[in-house]
Amino acid sequence: MKKLIITFIALLIIFLTNNLTAQQLYGKWIVPTDYLGYKITNELAFTENGITLNSSLLPALFSPQEFSAGGFNANYDLEFYVLGETFCYDNTSYDWITTPSPYMQPEFQIIKKPGSGNEYFSFFTGDNISARDTDFHFSYNEIEVIGNTVQQSDEIGIRSGLNDYIAFAITEIEDGNYTLFTATTRSATTDPTIYLAGLRKWTISSTGVGAANIILSEEDNLDYDDFDAYNLEHKKFYNGNDYVDVIAWIHGVDNSGNSMYVTELIVVNDGNPQKFTLNNGRLAGIEFSTFEDNMIYVSSANG
Repeated sequence: MKKLIITFIALLIIFLTNNLTAQQLYGKWIVPTDYLGYKITNELAFTENGITLNSSLLPALFSPQEFSAGGFNANYDLEFYVLGETFCYDNTSYDWITTPSPYMQPEFQIIKKPGSGNEYFSFFTGDNISARDTDFHFSYNEIEVIGNTVQQSDEIGIRSGLNDYIAFAITEIEDGNYTLFTATTRSATTDPTIYLAGLRKWTISSTGVGAANIILSEEDNLDYDDFDAYNLEHKKFYNGNDYVDVIAWIHGVDNSGNSMYVTELIVVNDGNPQKFTLNNGRLAGIEFSTFEDNMIYVSSANG
């Protein structure tokens, strides 16, 4: 299914408290722009006094840039950044996808490797990367900063054999580990634990991504194509007794003319799914409120 592709998007938002030129720092984004072939990469620092802009970073080598993200150390210094197919550090930029004509999907995230000060994991989806050109596959790799150089491992597969997009979210680190959530459609395999479309979770530890656990599948209260997801978000919600996982994503449906209308919102509250059809035009993005536990913001074409 065809999805809305956001070309210029920063997928790394970290809310910590440090100081930037004696100001409180809330987070940084890496945002590339490309106008009439003139490329600029911006580092935006969000402080208590506004946004500080640094436009001295290296430009992307290719257009469009399906995503962008940065790897920041404990002091919030930028150690490397990814602009779609372009990997950058210091004064070096190169094509980190070695096969010709790759197709990268617009969701990407970099996290610190648990227990490490100079190692990272990056998560991405695409086809025709690492000499695999038959399907979409959700993968990750390891990135290590060694002095003035940065080294990447080969792609490590998480879920492959997919025909549609993958949406995922990674929690904040807790008890030394992260939790990874994904919504994916069916996989081209006969193993039913892998084949089924569904919502899954993995533990991310210092050794990498562990085994998958199915939270919800097409055999429950949703159809298989409901897991053809975009912009998945996660939040811990206190239900009066305990904290539970609340997960939401946008889902597209076909109309009679066989075009895509991304108008459905799916919310899974502690494993219980609800589907909402919103009549405000194409849905572009969602975000849980940081102030109200029971509120989610939806951006749509008609406001």
